[in-house]
Amino acid sequence: MHHDIEQTEPNKTAKRGYSFILIAGLFWGTTGLFIEQLTRAGASNSLISVLRVGTALILMLPIVWKSCGLAALRIPRKTLLMCVAMGFCSQTVFNICYTAAVNSVGVATSAVLLYASLFFVCIFSRIIFKEIITAHKILGITVNIVGCVLTVTGGDFSALSFVWFGTIMGLGAALGGGSIVIFGKILTDDTHPYVITFYNLLFGFIFLLPFLAGPGAGSIALSGRIILLGFAMGLASACIPEVLFMTGLSHPVEASKVNVFASMEIILASLIGIFAFHEFINAWKLVGMALVLCSILIINLSPAISIKRDASEA
Repeated sequence: MHHDIEQTEPNKTAKRGYSFILIAGLFWGTTGLFIEQLTRAGASNSLISVLRVGTALILMLPIVWKSCGLAALRIPRKTLLMCVAMGFCSQTVFNICYTAAVNSVGVATSAVLLYASLFFVCIFSRIIFKEIITAHKILGITVNIVGCVLTVTGGDFSALSFVWFGTIMGLGAALGGGSIVIFGKILTDDTHPYVITFYNLLFGFIFLLPFLAGPGAGSIALSGRIILLGFAMGLASACIPEVLFMTGLSHPVEASKVNVFASMEIILASLIGIFAFHEFINAWKLVGMALVLCSILIINLSPAISIKRDASEA
């Protein structure tokens, strides 16, 4: 797919798209809260993953039906295959690699490695969408990563461990997680974002079942509390943010900037940890959150561009 890059971006439309993505990040920031509650209720990690995607999928069906009709789910085979690839990469590859990384190098290191996705998306955006890599963009991404790392570690790097296997798995998770931006940007060019969201969740759910719904998940009784929390998690941390994220990608936004706006997730997640679970807070964490906010301002200084389909392909 070829694209022309123009310096005449409709700013209002693009800003609306970035706003959707930023709000999506805030909703994703609630994920840890639900994981904590579901774990206390007796749910395993694998059951939580399947519940999150499965309940979001159930909730998406009436949304698609009411907004664009079930007939919209009939999409070209090429689009469907790309949705399969997106579901596999952004859900299965991400979850498998991230779990392996956590088991190998720990939560803190795995979380830090995830932020490599910003550079991966920037590089692929240059190759696929011919997006311009500006100095402001590189600075914004770098400041964002530093801010996220400080927010996660609180300035204590002693717990970080970069052994080969864990590092590769962490980078694999970053690549898988970042793929949703590239696939989503391509697919929402021609297909309704709600339809893309539905199929991403559908194939993500299908691929997650054999990998994550292990014996531990099956042995847990699905209590009313777990089911209720599962639906709440599916709505707040999967359904709503995925809809907002795909809707944002359908606007003339630059894929390489997207994850910077979505990083609002780390700020809300940290605040929830501090106020709801009494996690420690220090000056480095506050500096990290401030840097994340600054990175969004910096990335906005990068010259805006518009990505339009080549007229010859229309």
